[in-house]
Amino acid sequence: MICIPSFVLVAQYFMKKKFPSVKLMPEFLKQDITTAKVREVVEWIWTDGINQNWIFVKNKAKFNKIIILITPGFTPSLLVQKDEKMSLYDVPSEMSFLNEKIIQFVGTKTPGERNRVYSYIDDLLTSKLSKEQFKESQREASQLISLKDLLMSAKLLEENKFPPYNFNPLLKDDFNEENARKRLKLEVEEGEINDDKTFDELVDELVQVGYISTCKSVKGHKSKDIVVIDCEMVMTEYSECARVTIMDFDEKVLYDEFVKPEHKVVDYLTEYSGITEEILKETTKTLSQVQQEILEIIHEETIIIGHGLENDLHALRLIHKNVVDTSVIFDHGKGRGWKPSLKFLAQRFLNSEIQQKLDGHDPREDALAALKLTKLKIQKGKAFGKNKLNAISLFKKLSSFNKKSAIVDSLMWHEKDVEHYIRYDSNDPDKHLSNIKESLEKADFIWTRLKTMMAYQNLKDKDEETRIKYLKEFDDQIKSIYDFCPENSLIILCSGQGDSSEFSKLIEEKLLYQNMFGSQFMNEKIAKQYLWTPEKEKLLEDAASICRKGLSAFLKMSCRSFNQEEQEKVELVLSVTEIDDFDLAVKILEENNWQVQDAINAILDNNTDKVETNDEMHAPKTTATSYIWRTIRYVSNIFYGVLETILNWIFAPIRAILPPTKHQSSEGFINYFRGKYNLEPPKFFIGTPSLMIKKAIEDSKYMIFYLHNDGIPDCDNVAKNVVASERFKEFLVENEIMIWGGDVTYSLAYDFADRILKVPKYPFFALAVATEQNRLQILSAFKGEIEKDTMIETFKERIDEFNQALVTERDNNRRRESERSIRDEQNDAYLASLRADEEKKKRKEMERIEKLNRENEAKRILEERKRKRLELKEKFKNEITDQGDICRILIRLSDGTKIQRKFKSSDTVKDLYDFLEGMDVVPLEMNYHLCTSMPKKQLLDMDVTLVKAGLCPSSILFVEENYSDSE
Repeated sequence: MICIPSFVLVAQYFMKKKFPSVKLMPEFLKQDITTAKVREVVEWIWTDGINQNWIFVKNKAKFNKIIILITPGFTPSLLVQKDEKMSLYDVPSEMSFLNEKIIQFVGTKTPGERNRVYSYIDDLLTSKLSKEQFKESQREASQLISLKDLLMSAKLLEENKFPPYNFNPLLKDDFNEENARKRLKLEVEEGEINDDKTFDELVDELVQVGYISTCKSVKGHKSKDIVVIDCEMVMTEYSECARVTIMDFDEKVLYDEFVKPEHKVVDYLTEYSGITEEILKETTKTLSQVQQEILEIIHEETIIIGHGLENDLHALRLIHKNVVDTSVIFDHGKGRGWKPSLKFLAQRFLNSEIQQKLDGHDPREDALAALKLTKLKIQKGKAFGKNKLNAISLFKKLSSFNKKSAIVDSLMWHEKDVEHYIRYDSNDPDKHLSNIKESLEKADFIWTRLKTMMAYQNLKDKDEETRIKYLKEFDDQIKSIYDFCPENSLIILCSGQGDSSEFSKLIEEKLLYQNMFGSQFMNEKIAKQYLWTPEKEKLLEDAASICRKGLSAFLKMSCRSFNQEEQEKVELVLSVTEIDDFDLAVKILEENNWQVQDAINAILDNNTDKVETNDEMHAPKTTATSYIWRTIRYVSNIFYGVLETILNWIFAPIRAILPPTKHQSSEGFINYFRGKYNLEPPKFFIGTPSLMIKKAIEDSKYMIFYLHNDGIPDCDNVAKNVVASERFKEFLVENEIMIWGGDVTYSLAYDFADRILKVPKYPFFALAVATEQNRLQILSAFKGEIEKDTMIETFKERIDEFNQALVTERDNNRRRESERSIRDEQNDAYLASLRADEEKKKRKEMERIEKLNRENEAKRILEERKRKRLELKEKFKNEITDQGDICRILIRLSDGTKIQRKFKSSDTVKDLYDFLEGMDVVPLEMNYHLCTSMPKKQLLDMDVTLVKAGLCPSSILFVEENYSDSE
């Protein structure tokens, strides 16, 4: 076997150069990937991460930049799913740039449960530790800490809007609002300091409008080193402090005073604050007086403990740096960006129920809970109350592999692990893009967000015109980022979660019901309004499923941008030659002056290195070529290449108006064969020769290539007597041989015949197989006038010689396919089992909720009967006189108890039942009726008078319990 050498030196050179690329593997994308899988792609490229089977990353070490663009609001509802069996989505047609650069979006799933949604940010930015790293983390977490270790940093104070990083909007009448908004942003998420004012300068500004700053400790002064503060608010035009409680570290209350608001109270929030109009009427102490009294208790170095302290300090207009906030030192289950409630922390870690009183919160109770939580944190260690001890931020992990990270966002994520952090105002897209460009110069990994589609989702009225407008704007923003990214960058688009509007609405309703049920605030009206039903639970599960479903895409940078004509040429070269390297195709096209045919010829010439033959007529001469001859041939190749280019340019307009060849594809050749010879050809492979070779390699099959020339008479005889013969077809089927046919009057068949197989004469048959090295090996070939039986027998002999190796490979493939099929079946069975378990859990949960609703309803009825019994007892408290028509009634209970009373003859049967209820002698849960003795008659008509019922002047009645049919 002799390899045919390649003479396309330029192609060889560029094939040696490695370019990174990414490619989705649809066969592994039958379900949504998790958002963690997106992070794992980054880890696989740059760290010690694990390879992912759903995406093929080629030459991963060559990527020099990775940008994650979080695109909230870009949900699956805006796209069309390509196939219900695949988690792949087509790019909207309105997004012209992404349509050029991305084939498809892949569905992603954020973490969560059946009716819960967790933070996708944590999933994307938090990586699991190795066993060694986990052990080290445990050692660090178990180390003892002091209260000072829990103090908030300057960055955390700024991020959580502590004074002076935000200001109380209450002061807007006393303060230049325009300047305040410029210097101290109000927005919860977008807040930032725009100018370069120092901390002290900001303090000075707030002091001018009523804020106070704690002072240094004075020797002999009885101020405390550690205190706990909690405030209760009332609603004026804004929110003002109405009560402040201060407690020391020994749980002793140092200060507890009510505060008179400066503005008119519009809502006392009594059910939460415990403040009433009567309390504040008696209050004369102003906030400024309270401030001075507080300064007697604390000093500059005092550590203040509390929960959500930024609200308390703003309410007190107090500027202080040393704070410990339990909403910060304990994590929320949903991850960063969420804060746990004090009530939840007390339940979980202190096994204590707080904020349960009918008359509102008690600030002493809240302050004590915050203090106990802080003491428990010091006792248990740094990791206590934190979510992920076995995790590390992605930024920190990348840093350990010498990759610098940058964040361009309005929020801070893992800021201590990031080399570069740029905060920006989301209302200025141009500034945002400028910041991204700046970060690309400083870092390797960039994290940022584009909020365009979130703005679209937040619109109340959405029409088709608005949707298209926002999609185009979003597309333009991504293009702008793409244009200034350097070569070999990877942009990852990730929407995180899907549409959360319905889920947020339902979860808020459910939490409200859970918080209200069983509390003193619950009454019949609230119960009916907020009753949580199985139907609502099902709606919540559906909404959670929608909310958890997002999108991701991978956009790889090329060397430069291309116009439409260049893009089409690259795609044509890729489709014809079957190479999968976009950048390689571009390089070869550039070397061939963007002449598609020349580029294809160069690649096909290069691919001849993979062709081997055992047939002498195809074997190249083995004599050494002299240097002079090679030089002459090289120069002549250049000359003919230039001449061909000139002729192509001259005749291009003529070729453009000529009709296309009648058989431009394999299907065209088959139709041509049937039409000309009126015979059925064998089952030719549909596609290019390269595709058949690839398929034959995958299936371990033999191949036959048949090259036909419509202008040669021998071809007609062979086509009718050999190709269309039944024996030849049977031979193909028996040996599972794939066959490809083509007419060399078409350029693709000609190129394959001339450059790959070196066909000397037509018609031409070649029996081939792929070797272990995936090279094409010609086992036997026939040309010219061919005798059918001789060719078939020769092919059989060569197959027998080579068969053992191919049969073994074919069996191995079938075995692997069978194993894969079994694994798929097992996986399907496992998933079915999981679904069954999930359905079982759902049923149990629904039964639990239904039972709970029934119990709640029974409790409600019981409470109603209690209330009514008290009213009836009061109604029948006094015995009536003997004046007028009197009816004496004796009622005998089932236990023998007798009660009697005088009634007016005009009283009704309902009065009898009301009297019995008010006597508190019948169990509340008992369902009963009254009846006479002789004759026995049930008294069920409540409106009939005692006279008409025949109970006057006296009667004896019995109480009988009602039983249901089942009883």
